Amino acid sequence: MFFSLVLRNVARNLLRLLPMVMVLILSFSALIAGNAVLGSSDDALYRTYAAHVAGDFSVAARGDGTFTIFGSDALLVGEYLVPPTIAEFDRVREVVEQRREVRTTAAIVSAVARIEAQGRREDNVLFGVDFRRYGELFPALELVAGRWPEAGERGLVVQEGWGGHAAEALPGQRALLAVAHDVTFTLREVPIAGVFRYPIEDEMLRRVALVDPDTARALNGYIYGAGGVVEVQEDQRDLLESDLDDLFGSAAGDFEGADGAAVGSDAEDDDILASLQSFFAETRQETESARATVDGAWNFLLVSLYDRDTAGAVTAALARGGWGASGGEGVLIRDWRGTVGGTAQIVWYLQLMFNAGLLFVAFGAAVITTNALVLSVLERTAEIGTMRALGATRARVAAMIAAETLVVVAGSALVGILLGTLATGALDRAAIVPENPYLAILFGGGAIGGVVTGGIVLTHLGAALALTVLAVLYPLKRALGIAPVQAMSAA
Repeated sequence: MFFSLVLRNVARNLLRLLPMVMVLILSFSALIAGNAVLGSSDDALYRTYAAHVAGDFSVAARGDGTFTIFGSDALLVGEYLVPPTIAEFDRVREVVEQRREVRTTAAIVSAVARIEAQGRREDNVLFGVDFRRYGELFPALELVAGRWPEAGERGLVVQEGWGGHAAEALPGQRALLAVAHDVTFTLREVPIAGVFRYPIEDEMLRRVALVDPDTARALNGYIYGAGGVVEVQEDQRDLLESDLDDLFGSAAGDFEGADGAAVGSDAEDDDILASLQSFFAETRQETESARATVDGAWNFLLVSLYDRDTAGAVTAALARGGWGASGGEGVLIRDWRGTVGGTAQIVWYLQLMFNAGLLFVAFGAAVITTNALVLSVLERTAEIGTMRALGATRARVAAMIAAETLVVVAGSALVGILLGTLATGALDRAAIVPENPYLAILFGGGAIGGVVTGGIVLTHLGAALALTVLAVLYPLKRALGIAPVQAMSAA
């Protein structure tokens, strides 16, 4: 009897409530379709970055600036900033790997360098890695040609298509890595050991090359080992940039002798050569004395979990300080989005702004719903007063008004969810692939689409319930304030 009365009242007042119903249907349709598309985009980015380059979360050192694995988040034009290293790294790794949720970890040194090989130059992001552990963390990486360098071996692995060369032509070639820091620069020559490729297409990942960790440390200035890092001061740079004609003279009179061989140089040339000899001698001495003074320097510890859904609990536990007596004091824990930065965070911000915008729409819908219900209650003053006079309790009247509101709001939400699901399915079938490469990144390089999951549906039904509670409060107050005597006299 109660539910039949509720449905009768809803049907009788449906025309009056129609504007509110339409607003609710459109709002929930947009919410479902928008969150389904953005959720699928987020999943695509997870499959792109977390599964191939960032892991489920990372541990890094705290510093003055914020660094992602691709470099500084706040670079100025022409500026290169070296990321800080993790203090007591072995202890930090030990604590992380003790967590039963952790599948495996891999450390990286993040650097940026210009690579020159086979007459071509490209600017690349370099990840200095232990290739065995890195391969365990990201098993989908495919070796196209050559091999992965062994532990302790110097070597570079570039991506397929690097410099426009065929993959088979690159292994065994020598590559010159160069990076500049203010008034100094670092040069390293390493062999190209192999060529690899990611199983997905992505503009950001296309710039990545892998190298042994000692080479990456040398480029960042963390370690001075075989091959050395040479810091060139301004006066010394003038020597290195001098033209050969300046060093040995260009006049024919400087080269005399019966056999045409050079027999001497003037005093200025002698001074330049002596300065160069002194410079290189000092460099050798400094390099030898500084060997291995900084060892085991790492910028990031990438962590892969058995279940990505446990990432929040694991990072929260680590953030609370579960590091033991030492280690972890100055570490920064970030999820895969914060580890990658850039595009990966854009989708999260878009989803946040999308829902924030629709929150205003929902608030408007709540106001419209409240007004419609108040009008309905006022027009039913006599009916409510008669029910009270016949013995209906305040609780029963309140239950009836709440049930009517729930039927209207939840029914509108269900229709909106159904329409949003149909719209998402139509978008999937359309298989629209963005032509803009940066827009394509947002959808993992594939077509624009979405998946309406059970979690999304339950979330929006919860929002409908919250909207019901918000919209029914004032109408209930008005309904319960109607006295039976007043209602009977009004009738």
